[in-house]
Amino acid sequence: LPIWAGEAVDLIHDVPSATDLVATLADQAETALARAGGR
Repeated sequence: LPIWAGEAVDLIHDVPSATDLVATLADQAETALARAGGR
């Protein structure tokens, strides 16, 4: 299991702050809900 922990380390390119992460998540949720509401 310890070997697997490092398998994805090369896929991480940035570590956003909690503020940025929540803002991005909220924007994506708003977009997804707008698309779903149009159906």
